[in-house]
Order: sequence, then C-alpha cells, then structure tokens
Amino acid sequence: MTLEKLADALSWMEGKMLVGLSGGADSMALCSTLLILRDRGQVMLDAVHVNHGLRGQAADEDEAFVTDFCRKQNIPCSVYHLTPPANPGEGWAREARYAAFREAMAQCGADALVLAHHREDQAETLLMHLMRGTGLDGLCGMRQQSRMNGMTVLRPLLHVSKADMMDALQKAGQPWREDASNATDAYLRNRVRHQVMPLLESLAPGIAERMGQTAELLQWDSDALNMLAQEQMPTDLRTYLPLPLLQKQMPAVRTRMLRLWWQGQCHSVLDAPHTQGLASLPDAPVGTQYTLPQGVKTYRGYTHLHLVGEKEPWTSVSVHGTGCYVLGSVKLAVGSVANVPGNGKTCQALPVSLVQDAVLRTRQQGDFIRPFGQEGRQSLQDYLVDHKIDAPFRDQLPLLCIGQEVLLVCGVGAGHIPRWQEGFLKAIWSGEMPWLIHQ
Repeated sequence: MTLEKLADALSWMEGKMLVGLSGGADSMALCSTLLILRDRGQVMLDAVHVNHGLRGQAADEDEAFVTDFCRKQNIPCSVYHLTPPANPGEGWAREARYAAFREAMAQCGADALVLAHHREDQAETLLMHLMRGTGLDGLCGMRQQSRMNGMTVLRPLLHVSKADMMDALQKAGQPWREDASNATDAYLRNRVRHQVMPLLESLAPGIAERMGQTAELLQWDSDALNMLAQEQMPTDLRTYLPLPLLQKQMPAVRTRMLRLWWQGQCHSVLDAPHTQGLASLPDAPVGTQYTLPQGVKTYRGYTHLHLVGEKEPWTSVSVHGTGCYVLGSVKLAVGSVANVPGNGKTCQALPVSLVQDAVLRTRQQGDFIRPFGQEGRQSLQDYLVDHKIDAPFRDQLPLLCIGQEVLLVCGVGAGHIPRWQEGFLKAIWSGEMPWLIHQ
C-alpha cells in the first residue's frame, strides 16, 4: 500500500477539509493522503489538534510534532488545550474533542471534518455496541459520511487496515507518534483491541474486514428503513402525531418515525432506552405519560401522541358580526347564511344577536356547554372528555362563547343554538384542527 493508492481511492473528495490530526499513524496517514489530494487541486486542507492535558510531556511533544509537520507542509493548524476534570474518562475526552472540532470547523469554514478511523476501529466499535446492547443502527457502526451536531463528518479510511496505513507511511518515510495510553488496558476499547480482537482473528482470520462488510450491509438496510419512516412522516411536523399512523407501522419503522419526530422538535438524538420508552406509548392506555431528555413529557391521548410543552398565551377576540377572526392557527369566518344550518363541527348557523355579543377564546375555569339537541348543561371539561379530545388539545381549542357559556367548540360540536329561522349568519371554522381528524 502507498499513499498515492490511498489518494486514488479518495478521489471522490472535494472542497475544504478539516483533518483531525493527533500525530498517530492513523491521522498522519490520512493527512498525508489529503496532502496529495491538495496537491492535485481536489481539496483545500486545514488541521486541528487537541491536547487533552492527560499525558503531560508526551502530549506536549505530540503537539510539537503536529505543529512542526503542519508548518513544513503549509497546513493551517488550530491547537486546543483542554483542562481535564478530576476523573476524566473516554466519554469526557470524546465530548471535549468534538467540541473543539466544532469550534475549529466554524473558524476555518471547512465543508467537512475528516477523521482517520480504519477497519479495525470499525470492528471494535461493532463489538462494543454489541456488548452494551444495541439495535440495527448500533450494528451499522461508523459511517463513511454522517452528520454530527451540525457537522459533516467523513471517515474515508474505514475500509483500510491499520497495517496498510502504517505500511504506506513507512514507504513514504513519514514518521508518526505512538500514544503510550493506547497500550494500557484501562479503557474498554483498548481491552477489546488487545484481548478480544486477537482471539477472534486467531479463530477466524480476516474477521475485521468481514465485520466491516457486515456493517456496510446493515447500513443499507438501515437506510431503507429510514427512508420508509421519512415517507410516512407528516410533511409539517408538529408537537403531535396521529396514533393510527403510528399503530399501523412495523416496529422498525415506527421507532424511526418517533426518533425523527423528536429530532425535528427538540433538535437532539434520542438514545435507545428513551426510544424504547417512547415507542411503547402508542399501545399504552390513554393518559400514559413518559419523560424524555430535557424534561420533555410525552402524552398518549385518544387520537394523538403529544410532546407536552408550555401553553400558548393566546388572547380573546371579540366577534362583531360578519368578518374573519383568528385565534392561534384557526380562523372563524362569519358571513351570510346558506340554506343549511351546518354540522356544528366546522360550520354552524347562528342568530345575528348571538354573533354580535360573542367572544372567540380558549377555555377558562367555569366554562359550560348546553350540547345541541340534549337536555341540561355540562361542564366543558366533561364535554371534551366525552368527545375523546386529547388533554393537550383542550387548552388549544378555539371556543365561541357568551360569558361562561360555550356556543361552539371548534371541530367538535355546538352548544345551545336556536332552531333554524330568519336572521342568521353562518360561522365557518378553518385552519389547523388535528382534533377533528378522528371525530
């Protein structure tokens, strides 16, 4: 293997690249390969080095090695110094490193962050995910191209073995730095690398390559399921999803739809335990709640699954005869009456005198309704429960009221309206009324 052959395999890359450069063999092979692409006019190249502050003089020597290499090769290089906490672990180092990468990306305006993960890294990742328990996405391992916290991340050498990378560096006469912490078994990945992978290789030579091939095949399957889920999602994502839409899906598609929903509303990735908890709600009893990250609560209603947030502070609107009145995402149009009284849900004929004195608002304590065609009165709360209106919708429903009495409940029904006669106007609801779908 030579660096030129590696560069030939990466001929698809173009644009401005930011390479994560630790000074180890992996990143030096990647950076040296990208240098060839730069010289061919395919890419522009910047580098970023993170000194985690964990290895004292050795880390400082790695930094000096990287900055000297970048200076000689005319590569702009950003260096970040981290202050580790009292008990740093792999998780802290990774999060802090990627935070530095994000900042460097923003500063240099790179199109993508390029990392030097290789074939053995992929195999180790699959094993670690399997050991911890995972689904299809975890068994897909790392992808050649992905999005992470707003960054495009490229891992172009996942098909290349570390031995081939080191061979290419040796043939080019390019030295690298050895990280002594890679030799310790203090971290799980190192134990997998030093103990598990050699055993598996002795039992099934070439296993790392085949595990990488398996990950790629599973990525195809995962992409197909994600596409199916995306096709089923409503085009305009809201804080609610229709339960029938979710309930008819296969579990693999349903869970992906829910993760897309969460990501679209809360802009973060949902982990496996929370995904499982959320995915159980469509089959749970009405009223079941589940708490997700960031303290967000989900609620299983009669007709929808909800992400429950703060109530919208809508104000009331006085109704004065004909015209259009807007409350939230719903419009009430009042105009000349047609030759039918309406259905009570989306349209209704009303006496002019009622329309002149009414108010369009959301519910208040003490509201009641005299349901059309029934004897007596009923609290609005009981009326909405009887009509199976999801609790999160009840404070959003536009109401046409006179005092505490409700004349019309948008998309649900009518209260006490005098019988059809002359001197009427017609009220028509339009806009977003998800509670109407299954009524």
